[in-house]
Amino acid sequence: MAPTWRYTRDVTERKSLLTAVRAGQAAGATLQRRAVVGAGNGAPDRAELREHLDAAAAKVEGTLAQRVLALSLLRGVEQVLAGEDGPELSLAQALHRRLSKREAEIFGPVRDALRSGAYGPQQFREDLARLSPEEQDAFAERLLDLHDPPVPEKRSDALHAPHGLSPLADILDAAGHVDAGDVVYDLGAGSGKVCLLLRFLTGARVVGVEYDGVLVREAERVRDALGLQATFLEADVREVTCEDATVFFMYEPFRGEILRGALAMIRTVASRHPVRLIARFKTYDALAEVEGLRSLVPPGPSGQQVFEVAA
Repeated sequence: MAPTWRYTRDVTERKSLLTAVRAGQAAGATLQRRAVVGAGNGAPDRAELREHLDAAAAKVEGTLAQRVLALSLLRGVEQVLAGEDGPELSLAQALHRRLSKREAEIFGPVRDALRSGAYGPQQFREDLARLSPEEQDAFAERLLDLHDPPVPEKRSDALHAPHGLSPLADILDAAGHVDAGDVVYDLGAGSGKVCLLLRFLTGARVVGVEYDGVLVREAERVRDALGLQATFLEADVREVTCEDATVFFMYEPFRGEILRGALAMIRTVASRHPVRLIARFKTYDALAEVEGLRSLVPPGPSGQQVFEVAA
């Protein structure tokens, strides 16, 4: 069947997207810092806010790289002005709505094709092959409509890592170790990027465990909109029974006792049948406590590794 949708982009995007992402992050950080320091009273610099809004306005109809930068700028302004009422916030919100409408115009047709089954994993991979690594994540997150996530209800703390979307490269690598007959549990699933893509790419049954209700509802919204089968549980990973799991995925979601509790739960499941663990940790110290752990492949560039956990 001929593809029903193809992603096209300006040739300059390949080189400019990473620059745009970094520029947007830097701009947002600067705004937040100025909002705290301000001119002696903590007030944000209105002239600088206007500068950022003008820059965003010039980019909301532009290339993928330009739209990525626009979103970063607008979210930064909205964060700084949260709780206020004034022309700058009204303009930021109006531009944000316009940007969302533009993304829907571009990616709406492919989401419809995905939902109907006309756009499948092969076409997705073909589209990715024409993009740089920096572009691929922006593309995938817009395909899933996860590029503009809600603010989590529960903030990071000493035991929970800050919420972030798993890199697409790690998800594609994980998909190479998952079969259609697997049952995959993503521990610390966030807004569902890993679960939804693994379901789409492999056909495996997927379950996301996430303690933040706002993120669970976002994952369910995307699941329902795209017609993908996935289960999302709002729960503490230490209190979930995962007896049917054959694969566990963790992208640096926890620290300390929660991480140890999650690994103990995985070990309990593995005492009944072998399971695989696909994980990336800033430290592998906690893994030393897991008996029967065998590395199946060496760590990739990001540090992600695949283990077999056997009884």
